[in-house]
Amino acid sequence: MAKIKLTTVLPNSFKNFKGLSIVVLNGKKKELITRNLNKRKQRFRLNQDDCLQSRKNGILRIKIVDKNGGKVNFKRGKDGFDFDADEQIFTCRVSRNKNNYKKKIRFSGLKLIQSDISTPIVKPDISPPTFKVNFPTSINEGINVGTVLFRAAAEDDSAGSISYSLRGSDAASFSIDQISGEITVRQHIDFESKEKYEFRVVATDSSQNSISRVLTLDVTNVEDSGDFINLSVERDIYDENTGKIVNNVDDSVIISNPLLLVRPERFSKLDESIVAQPNNFGQGESLIDPSNEDNDILTVKTNAAHNAQLTFAPSGNNTITNIETLVVDGEQDNSFELSLSDFSALNKLKVEGSFLLDVKIKNYLDSAQVSVFDFSGSTNEKIGFILDPLNNTGTSSKGFLSVLGSPGSDQFFAGLNAITVYAGGGDDSIKGSDGLSDYIAGEEGADVIDITEANPKRDRIHIDLNLSSDDADVITGFLGFNNPDNNNKQHDILEFDALSLSNYTTGIPLRQVNKSEITSDFNSDPKNALKNKFIVDKFNQINKINFSSLIGSDFLALASDTGQLFHSQSGDFKKDKILLASIDDAANFLANQNVHIV
Repeated sequence: MAKIKLTTVLPNSFKNFKGLSIVVLNGKKKELITRNLNKRKQRFRLNQDDCLQSRKNGILRIKIVDKNGGKVNFKRGKDGFDFDADEQIFTCRVSRNKNNYKKKIRFSGLKLIQSDISTPIVKPDISPPTFKVNFPTSINEGINVGTVLFRAAAEDDSAGSISYSLRGSDAASFSIDQISGEITVRQHIDFESKEKYEFRVVATDSSQNSISRVLTLDVTNVEDSGDFINLSVERDIYDENTGKIVNNVDDSVIISNPLLLVRPERFSKLDESIVAQPNNFGQGESLIDPSNEDNDILTVKTNAAHNAQLTFAPSGNNTITNIETLVVDGEQDNSFELSLSDFSALNKLKVEGSFLLDVKIKNYLDSAQVSVFDFSGSTNEKIGFILDPLNNTGTSSKGFLSVLGSPGSDQFFAGLNAITVYAGGGDDSIKGSDGLSDYIAGEEGADVIDITEANPKRDRIHIDLNLSSDDADVITGFLGFNNPDNNNKQHDILEFDALSLSNYTTGIPLRQVNKSEITSDFNSDPKNALKNKFIVDKFNQINKINFSSLIGSDFLALASDTGQLFHSQSGDFKKDKILLASIDDAANFLANQNVHIV
């Protein structure tokens, strides 16, 4: 009767085994033999038919079981270890054409026990922080800007420092103190504009282990009582004490309908809504609100005859103060620029509708002081919007810009401002700030992202999975962890969404491997060996990798010689890899520092 000889081998440094047993099972999980594991090498003689069950090839399962709970199971040097998982399974492929097999066993999940040594054992920190507070589920409409919503306190076993950040498109409406975790409202909350906010709160410890939790806030509707003001074709004058319409040529001339001379509407500390039809704005309007803590919305409609360029042309005749949101709603608008020089203390610009040409936004950093831009409502994918500090008369800075891009190809340049960008569709061009931390998500299209800095600060680039290599981003100025210029650990981060990658887990540090290492891991444990592994090797080596037998898995790889970042859903990098992006410091890249899975 044919026999199979199996030898299991543990590392040379392991000794003094206690409380462990080793079980060998066939492919149908039938137990073939059980022994106490009391030495580094174990030899088994097994019946070939029991192992293969009438097949040419089969798999033996080798199960290691901890029978003494949390006590020491073996030693390595003077360190005592507990087999913390209590049970681990390893596999060995066998066939009828071969009789002798050697299987190297590599434990995972070991726990250091202070046994024969008197000094404390320092364990590597691989555990992410944990949130210890309940997150709120709602927020009141009209809550004052600057109000602290709550403190997202987290704890970490290592007792080290924890830093906090926010992620997601709705995160721009809030800010978080990086040290305390206090989340503050930074934009007006209006139920009629948005009924729900959803974003992620991320806590990261000093070892770069991170955890994120989704915060969903339903907006509680509060009855608004601000006035609705409909601007006329004449000159409109409104403040907290005045409401009137006068002739747009001579204030002393009574307009055609004297009944419209005095209006009952007034500005107040509530949310006013002001609407101007085409040609009803820019006649020397004076709109002065007494409060900058409410959310007044001015909607100006434009078209080809009365486009935004003419409507908002710098004149000095218009005085628009403390109107927090400007909405420009275009219909076949043929403008190529939009100036905000007549505005003071404007917080948000929203441009929507159909525009025929690329539109340059001007004077947004001067007296207007806009910090939030939303171009996502543009309907023409062939045009984009341009934000450039050079299109301002001064060098004033808001300090922080939040931008939602259009479906077209936009150009966003941060200048002196830290910037958060969700670029939307199109082939966008984005330049981060110099010396401040930015967050940039190129989203759809082939984007060019420049984060070059004379004084590097940590920037985060969110990478989406492309359907085609034609949509690959180009990232310049990327700072790898091993770069000699990374003196203050301000290396940049590539961020991936765990929901899009079945092979990666939020908050678990990645292990960087080359082709030889990942192939060895795969051969020893096909089911688990590839989890949370990031491949870094030369392009020609990556092109040889094929794990297509693992259906439904996702793999990431960086070519260290070309800087190309690839994704393969099947694991066959030669046939189906998709180029996601290219970076210019691949030689200094370190996956467990330069990559976060969130």
